[in-house]
Amino acid sequence: MRIFWGILLFTWGLAYDVGERIDSIMLASQHASSHTLNMETRYVLISFDKRTTHLQNRTIARKGGSGYLEREKIFSMVDASQVPPSILSLFVLPNLQSYEAPLLLCHDANLCRQFPYLEGHLTLLQLDRGEVRALTFIDEARFLEAILP
Repeated sequence: MRIFWGILLFTWGLAYDVGERIDSIMLASQHASSHTLNMETRYVLISFDKRTTHLQNRTIARKGGSGYLEREKIFSMVDASQVPPSILSLFVLPNLQSYEAPLLLCHDANLCRQFPYLEGHLTLLQLDRGEVRALTFIDEARFLEAILP
């Protein structure tokens, strides 16, 4: 039991929290274009499952798609690290490619673990010059639409 709690506390310690700085990250989208999280990024939006990925995409599409992401400096990513490569290439990627706005694919489990996670929720980090200013878990479109600019 002691080992379980030690592992749990260790993994909690990896996730970004308010007041911490996020270094520059470069990821490729489902359309194979590279995007970089940098000092100008204002929001990081992360989905960890199919339902929240659809929620993320629908909300971004309603707000203006890729133009909206660029204008508002939003880094929109999907945790793809737990999906087996064959499933990703055969099923997940073709579905994501139907989305107009870029969803940045994080294949590195160590990187993905650095972002806070709550089952069934999107994670939204609000940044100011690379520093996390707010952390919100969102499970409904109306809340996401209300919090994003």
